[in-house]
Amino acid sequence: MELYPLKVFLAVVTEKSFSRAASKMFRTQPAISLAVQRLEAELGEKLIDRSAAPPILTDAGRIVVDYARRFENLESELHNSLTELRDNSAGRLVIGANESTSLYLLQHIEQYRRTYPK
Repeated sequence: MELYPLKVFLAVVTEKSFSRAASKMFRTQPAISLAVQRLEAELGEKLIDRSAAPPILTDAGRIVVDYARRFENLESELHNSLTELRDNSAGRLVIGANESTSLYLLQHIEQYRRTYPK
């Protein structure tokens, strides 16, 4: 399963309109409809009742929305973690020192922890 159809589905749910979702995602309305139809086919469930205006989620659609939001949050967390790793603002620092050196290092370690809390 790819994340794009879930993002499209969330946009339709958030915007309460296929047309507004298309505008938000810089796609055509037919492309948005097709992405949702493919997601429904992949999952084997109707997610949206299109006969109503605005479109209404089915029971399956409500379940998928919850999972789609989790996927979206996890994707965001993943990108944030990788950015922190690349920027060296998060990670692990290991220092080996004898007893007398460790007393000297304490003040510097405190400053380091304030500067780099992660």
